[in-house]
Amino acid sequence: ILPRVDFLWYKYVYMEEMVGDVPKCRAVFERWMKWMPDDGAWLSYARFEGRCHEADRAEAVMRRYVNAYPSARSFLKFAKWAEHEAKNVHLARTVFESALVELEPEESRQARVFKQFASFEERQGEYERARVIYKHAIKLLRLGEKAELQKMQDEEEITEQERIKREELYKSYVAFEKKHGDREGIEDVILTKQRAEYSKRVKDDPLDYDGWFEYAKLEEEHGDQATVRDIYERAVANVPPAQEKQYWKRYIYLWIYYAVYEEMQNNDLDR
Repeated sequence: ILPRVDFLWYKYVYMEEMVGDVPKCRAVFERWMKWMPDDGAWLSYARFEGRCHEADRAEAVMRRYVNAYPSARSFLKFAKWAEHEAKNVHLARTVFESALVELEPEESRQARVFKQFASFEERQGEYERARVIYKHAIKLLRLGEKAELQKMQDEEEITEQERIKREELYKSYVAFEKKHGDREGIEDVILTKQRAEYSKRVKDDPLDYDGWFEYAKLEEEHGDQATVRDIYERAVANVPPAQEKQYWKRYIYLWIYYAVYEEMQNNDLDR
């Protein structure tokens, strides 16, 4: 039982360091690490090496730590240590990148990984790097698209806490663009939100032809040809019930707008 009591190990290494016996203190830490203690123990070991001005040894300890506990939590602690304690920006960036590449999807796709990585780049003044990270997260996690987020939550069994974290990540991105973005960046944020709202609106009510009109017009102004056609095709696929005459007028206009778009914008008379 006693080897598992961290309090005793902390007292032991503290005593050896106070008397100035660095090799003995290091040996005690090594014995302690064999019992696979918690995060605090590994950080204490790395900080001890830092106080001894052994930067390489300290980094090696943290690398052993993330190898022993390969998780988002350990990689983020390593990155934080590298930035704030080791003052090694390059190492911190490498650790963040490794977290996205080396960890299992359920760990690497956590919102806090992207948020802390983007915040790190923002602190370094690397705004374009931060923007790339945010946009990658938005695309990967479908942030801002409530309907898609709910679908992913059902498919991946996302916890309520992770759902909240993803919403916070998206809010951080919006705040980032308002602070550092240009007009195009801010418009992109607004468009993402509008697309999500229209997508949810027509999904909830496929016969909401006004919603389909507005959605198609938005994409005509800001989207590409394939996206516009996809929206029109999805819209006209929702044929009104025969007895519901009030829908037919809007439905026919939808076909007319679709035809006008193909003729005027794409010069595709056959289509």
